[in-house]
Amino acid sequence: MSHIKRHKVLFFDNCLFDKCNFCCQYCRSLPRLFYLKDKKIILDKLKSSIKISKKYVNYAILKLSGYGEITLIKNFYVLIPKKTPCQLITNASLLDQKVIDLLSKFSNLNVCISLDGHLLKMNYWRVKNKSLHQKILYNLNYISKKGIPLEINSVLTNRNISLFGRFLNYLKGIENKIICYPFPIRSFGNLKNKDKWPKKEEIKKFKEEIIKNFNYYKPLLPPKAYLFRLFSFLEKGERKWPCYVGSFNLGILPNGEIARCACGAEGSFGNIFSSKDKSFKKRFENISRLISFPNNPISNNCRKCFNHYEVINAFIDGEISQEEIGKIELLGRETVKKRLIWLKNQIKYLSK
Repeated sequence: MSHIKRHKVLFFDNCLFDKCNFCCQYCRSLPRLFYLKDKKIILDKLKSSIKISKKYVNYAILKLSGYGEITLIKNFYVLIPKKTPCQLITNASLLDQKVIDLLSKFSNLNVCISLDGHLLKMNYWRVKNKSLHQKILYNLNYISKKGIPLEINSVLTNRNISLFGRFLNYLKGIENKIICYPFPIRSFGNLKNKDKWPKKEEIKKFKEEIIKNFNYYKPLLPPKAYLFRLFSFLEKGERKWPCYVGSFNLGILPNGEIARCACGAEGSFGNIFSSKDKSFKKRFENISRLISFPNNPISNNCRKCFNHYEVINAFIDGEISQEEIGKIELLGRETVKKRLIWLKNQIKYLSK
């Protein structure tokens, strides 16, 4: 392994698992059914992808998983590394006390729950089952009670944006520190989601409420620079600033493709399971080519995209300080902060 150059990134975003028990109406794809007989095959494939990537890539954080609900795999926790910071992304519907107790033993683990609000009506485009929604809230509270660091990813839609302040008030009442990332609903290919986009007056009220009560909500929210970019995107419907996700996030798609960007930008650098060394070499041979702006014309998909990674974009652009980024639990670990600073210097140097 010593002769192989391991390229540095912030995240390894492992999105191989695309089976899901939800059918969110704004999702990029229909859920794929999961059969128990496939469990070992899928788990072995996930283990293999992590092993292969670790040979070629030096990542600071492992993410599990972006396209499906990985907790469908009964013993998914065997994928969590012993030391490397790891973020588990889940809808929290399949967890229980026993599994959460087990997860609490991983000191390197951060749990990210997808949830659009504490009220069932706020999650109209996600789930309409009251008992299932209550279970998610129970698990959220129990995860917090066990001291596991929590992130909440909330898609802003016409069903929750006017009630978002109430959601933040709800989160204030939970024991453990939580950071909530609100971001706009996105379009995926032919799924435009225009019928779910908030109205102008709803966006205006949301912005006014967050600004007015920022000091109160501050412990729950990303830094102001993220929020100002969010307000701008909601008002204009597109980004007017750079995106560097392709440079700091190594994304593996469900078919094993090494993505230009796991958030949806088109382009592949080969498949992780075939010609591995060539694929990774192609992915990293010139990192400056992966910077969407200003070196390359930004695609329409990228222009219409805004998500939680914007906090890192703003840090790279110097709008968020090291002190601010360090207060975010997932990004505040010493190894992660060092990688963030290195990436910022690398990207800004290549952007000149």
